[in-house]
Amino acid sequence: MVGLACLRKWPRVEAAARVRRHIRGCSLDGHGAESGFGLVEDDGGILLDPSATPLALEAAGRSPCNSGIRLRVVREADEGQAFRTTRLEEVRSAASPAQLQHNRGGGNRRIQA
Repeated sequence: MVGLACLRKWPRVEAAARVRRHIRGCSLDGHGAESGFGLVEDDGGILLDPSATPLALEAAGRSPCNSGIRLRVVREADEGQAFRTTRLEEVRSAASPAQLQHNRGGGNRRIQA
C-alpha cells in the first residue's frame, strides 16, 4: 500500500521494490489521504477507487508493520458497473511475533510484511 503521491514519483519499473520499503507513516501523515492509495503488484500499480481511501487508512493504522504493508482488495461492481472497493484485508507474512514487535519500534526499522 502506498499513497498515489509517492507512487507517481517513482519510475514504474521500480514501484514494486520501493513499495516494500515505503513506511506506514508516510501514508498516514496526509499524503495518502489526500491523493488516494494504490496497491502495487510485481508487474506495476493498481489504483484504487476513492472509496478505498478510508479503508486503506484504517488498515494502515491497525497494522503492526512499519513498512511493506500488504493488503488484499475485495471489489464489487456497483449499479453503474464500475468497481468499488468494499474491503481491504492485511496479508501478513510468516514473520514471528518478535519480528513484528521489532517492526513496531521505530521509523528506521523495516521488515517486509
